[in-house]
Amino acid sequence: MKMKKNSFIIFHFKEKVFEVMKWREYARAKREIEIDTFLRKEYQGLEERGFLTEKIKEVLQRINYSKEKVIVAISHQKVSSRYLKLPSQNKKEIEEMIYLQAGNILPYPPDEIAFGYQVVDTDKEGFSSVNVALTHKDTVIRILNLFKDAGIEVESVFLSTYGLAGFFKALMPDEVREVVVVNLDFPGIEMAVLNKGKIYLSRFVFIDRDEPNWRENFFKQIMDTQSLYLRQGSLGPVKKVFLCGPSVDALECQKFLEEKMLVPVEILKSQGDDLSISQKAGIDDFPGNLTGLIGIILKSPQDSLNLLPREFKEAQGNIKLNKQRRKLSIMAIITFVAITLAIFKHTDNKRIYLSRLDKEVFKLQAETKELEVMSAKLEMLKEKNKDRNQILDFFAGIHKAIPLGVFLTAVKYDSEREERFSLQGYSANMDAVFAYAANLKELNIFDGPQIKVKYATNKKTPEAEVVQFEIVCLRKK
Repeated sequence: MKMKKNSFIIFHFKEKVFEVMKWREYARAKREIEIDTFLRKEYQGLEERGFLTEKIKEVLQRINYSKEKVIVAISHQKVSSRYLKLPSQNKKEIEEMIYLQAGNILPYPPDEIAFGYQVVDTDKEGFSSVNVALTHKDTVIRILNLFKDAGIEVESVFLSTYGLAGFFKALMPDEVREVVVVNLDFPGIEMAVLNKGKIYLSRFVFIDRDEPNWRENFFKQIMDTQSLYLRQGSLGPVKKVFLCGPSVDALECQKFLEEKMLVPVEILKSQGDDLSISQKAGIDDFPGNLTGLIGIILKSPQDSLNLLPREFKEAQGNIKLNKQRRKLSIMAIITFVAITLAIFKHTDNKRIYLSRLDKEVFKLQAETKELEVMSAKLEMLKEKNKDRNQILDFFAGIHKAIPLGVFLTAVKYDSEREERFSLQGYSANMDAVFAYAANLKELNIFDGPQIKVKYATNKKTPEAEVVQFEIVCLRKK
């Protein structure tokens, strides 16, 4: 007999359609997920607020919504992703650095960008390799408003590609090599390079199977994905390609890819020794490819990947904190009343009452002492963080000096001479590199005469010709 464990609802927003799926997870010897309902609704754009809200209400009524957790996934069509190497392993510093870099990745001010990130690797020098997902925050806010109008609260918004990674990790937990995972949802194709189950690179491409050369184009896109991965200075060459999607599509793609690729091509199936996925009879309009959606439940993405704008995350944090405080207060009152009632039953024995009261007072004194120690530690941390705040000011200055057309990819420092920094990146033209160097001289953090352009060379990329550069500068003591 199946033991019911949980049910979930997920909305997946693509370019002109949104999908809704409700499923149940059962607890037995292995994980069993049964797809209860699947619906697909077309729309023209997120600005159709009234129309979409009514569609969401209609869908929730049809799937018998009863306060289940609602998750939203956004297709890669609406989200950009980047790989960054940042000189910190502190969570708050990493978030600030991404915030400062966001305006160089998307053509908007940082305050208008929502992002989520995952630290995929760290090194002994204190650097972190980070995969970042970014979108204009209006995209997320418009979706949240649709659910708000429908009376539904959404706590999490994720890039659907992280569900693809979760699906792979759930089915292949022992695969730690570099692999390309391809989600076949023609004409839209998601591709991700994973290492130890974490995304180092992800892309979205269109493959029109009505085109006579679509197979060659598909093969080329996989090869381009590998090339981009190697170019960003990651770990090593891809060892295997995994295909996800409807079996007919996967088998067709596997057949012609095996003839062209030098690495094995394998179909990732949705059944395993520890996992079973099935669908209820009679589901209408079932697409056969829910890989990314199911993956979000199999391996729930970490909180840092949530695409909610900063102000929404802060508001949610305050709400959770207040709930925890209220819960603790209620528990304290219940405990006090229970102890008091128990003691008053023995009014003939005052010694018991006084003894218990002394113990409670002693506990309170101990907790108070812990709070005092904690307060002292916080003061010490505050002193230590002064230097970190200076570091953030330093990176803010570097960011503000960047002229239009310049993208900074790395900030390095000499471990023997910590005041010596190297700024590396690329630019649309040579003039912008020297303009950046001139802007740096205006800052009060570097020794002006010591700022030098070490090199600036033209380099051709598939998209355009760019100028790679390195600027060396000495920080003022």
